[in-house]
Amino acid sequence: MTKKIIGVLGLGIFGRTVAEELSKFEQDVIAVDCKENSVQDVAEFVSKAAVGDITDIEFLKAVGIAQCDKVVIATGTSLESSVLAIMHCKKLGVKTILAKCFMASEQPRSSLLSVIREKPFPQICSATALITSCIWKIRCL
Repeated sequence: MTKKIIGVLGLGIFGRTVAEELSKFEQDVIAVDCKENSVQDVAEFVSKAAVGDITDIEFLKAVGIAQCDKVVIATGTSLESSVLAIMHCKKLGVKTILAKCFMASEQPRSSLLSVIREKPFPQICSATALITSCIWKIRCL
């Protein structure tokens, strides 16, 4: 299997599960959150864990997001943060960006993300299913 570098921005329940599952498949994971305790919880099983602001492009550069093959935006409450993180990842040259939707109505976010040509990922889908799909695609490359 080809090893990839995958960034996970946001380490709530969904983001933590994504990071854990990717690590089980021996992928290099860069895990980022603004909460130190969330970062400490994943530090033992990811390649790199960092506390910081995902809306700060300089921080994202410093932690290595520009080297990621894929990034999962797994923030939980701020549409603005998600959109800024997506824009920064695009500027940094990340080829594949998956964004978790979190609004009661998916329509506003889905419309916004389709305008910037990214894939909204509905929260109702499990993190495990996402990783299985990503790993399947990695194996097929």
